[in-house]
Amino acid sequence: MERIRNDRLIAAATHAHTHEHIKTVEDLPGYLLRKIEGFFAQYNQLRGKQFEPLRQGRPERARIVLERDMEAFRSKANLPPRER
Repeated sequence: MERIRNDRLIAAATHAHTHEHIKTVEDLPGYLLRKIEGFFAQYNQLRGKQFEPLRQGRPERARIVLERDMEAFRSKANLPPRER
């Protein structure tokens, strides 16, 4: 079976009082991270796919991945580059 990368990014609302202390994935309670990974595993299994978490990254890495993929989308959709 060919492996296809499909990054998942988790975010917390910056003004949510219940999540204001969460800055990185290390700030999440272990049970919550397991539930999130379990959700993606089950979601993919129902579609006949396998989900394997490769790693957990930091917010800086998430920003790099997000900006890279946004630029790839813009290019594919023939949209002008994002202004910085």
